[in-house]
Amino acid sequence: MLNSFFYAHILKMSSFSICLRQFSLNKVKKNIFFYFFLYLIIFSLVACNGNEDFKEIDLSKTQKISISDKNLKNVDNNTIYVGFDLRWEPTEDVAFYMPLIKYLEAKTGFNYKIKVPRNYPDNIHMLGKGSIDISLMGTVSCLLSGSKYGSYPIVFGLNGQSQPYYKGAIIKKAGNKTINSLKDIKHKKFVFGNKYSTQGYLIPRKMLEDAGIYLKDLEYEFSDSHKDVVNKVVNGFADAGAIQDKLAFKMAEEGILDIVKLSKPFPSSTVCVSPYLSSAKKNIIKAALLEFNPKNGFKSDLWKFTEMENGFTDAENVRFGDLMSLINKYYNLK
Repeated sequence: MLNSFFYAHILKMSSFSICLRQFSLNKVKKNIFFYFFLYLIIFSLVACNGNEDFKEIDLSKTQKISISDKNLKNVDNNTIYVGFDLRWEPTEDVAFYMPLIKYLEAKTGFNYKIKVPRNYPDNIHMLGKGSIDISLMGTVSCLLSGSKYGSYPIVFGLNGQSQPYYKGAIIKKAGNKTINSLKDIKHKKFVFGNKYSTQGYLIPRKMLEDAGIYLKDLEYEFSDSHKDVVNKVVNGFADAGAIQDKLAFKMAEEGILDIVKLSKPFPSSTVCVSPYLSSAKKNIIKAALLEFNPKNGFKSDLWKFTEMENGFTDAENVRFGDLMSLINKYYNLK
């Protein structure tokens, strides 16, 4: 069972889904009647959002929409709502996953729409409550949603070596000569990813503890995404940080960051499903994901940056091992 702080934190989260229009307020006249009229228009757009076609989404023209707990569950028989953990920027994350969404639409016959969470707890909450049906999320997020709501993984992503694992990376700004090993991070400014991120928090916390460095030994903070961590380290707001291996390799190759250390392999990201998703739909989606082969006519230059570079494997083939014990330790699961 999750601790009371985590429950309270999740339950306070609202979520926002993708809309197809965005109003510019720069030209709004300072007139109370105009604002009232604008409010009515926005309200009407939100109300009709569920009927619009996913393929027309322009992420640069989106609005945040609060979803009421009274109307969370998806009742559309032919629409699958998809969420994801924030890894890079929302626009980049959506670009990574759009080719997979198009593949699933063609393969399963369902319509798919993305709902963009504000943060990791938001994604956990939406999946567990049924606001989204499936989510591309880290193992920690999936298992926490499972502990709280009954969500569960159906597949795990395969890396470039066709293994269902990834690594966490602890990084520093390129050329920073004050940090040469993990031990040099003690008493430094450190930025984690989100507190519910596998690669951004759980794995690097374990790495630091193995080096004799505990939270009390750091001036640390949390960030919303892996990309935010990079920005804070590069701009000098932190001496070191923790991110996913894919982004670390890319930034190191571009000479922006140096990798201080990589972790050992841990279970990769999952496609996790809501407890409200029917078995029939789940089986159709799972079968399509297991048949998915990025090397067979799949055109996407961005897919290589995901944790599913070579497709998926059945969740039954993956053992959580050390990861589950760390989740129990860091999140007080009972």
